[in-house]
Amino acid sequence: MPPCARCEKRGLDCIVSSRSTRCGECVRVNAPGCNTTGPSLADWEKLKREEDRLDREQELAELSILQAHQAAIESLARSQRLKKQRALLRERGSEMLRRGLATLDELEEAEERNRREAEARSTLPTPSNTNSEVVDPEHDPYWGLSPGFFDRLGADGGTPPATLGS
Repeated sequence: MPPCARCEKRGLDCIVSSRSTRCGECVRVNAPGCNTTGPSLADWEKLKREEDRLDREQELAELSILQAHQAAIESLARSQRLKKQRALLRERGSEMLRRGLATLDELEEAEERNRREAEARSTLPTPSNTNSEVVDPEHDPYWGLSPGFFDRLGADGGTPPATLGS
């Protein structure tokens, strides 16, 4: 038979009589709860209930940590978003000051006007599209030749003389 918890803890000899449920040492000092028969079913159930309770508490603590972490992430994102909004507002304020405008509405109207003007400029035809006599140097194969090039070939820009037999 295994020793009781008290005797085992103190390193004592645990001797149990067949007529008793308690060991001699526990009887001698009148110690309550001598467990020479080992833990009872109730002890095992109590141990299991306590273990389950601790597991539930640990899960709740971990869930609380996760929720706090998520809240911190959301707060950080909100802070960064507000920081960007504040920077944009300052930029718009300095733009208003630069333009001498009194309100954000005036600034928005001025920006819209500028956008429409730029759009109108981009749709107007360019001078190279309207004058067909002007040749773009990039598309003229003779542009890079020297002025004397054609004189050396006998082409002075006039009408060539007629030759016999032609």
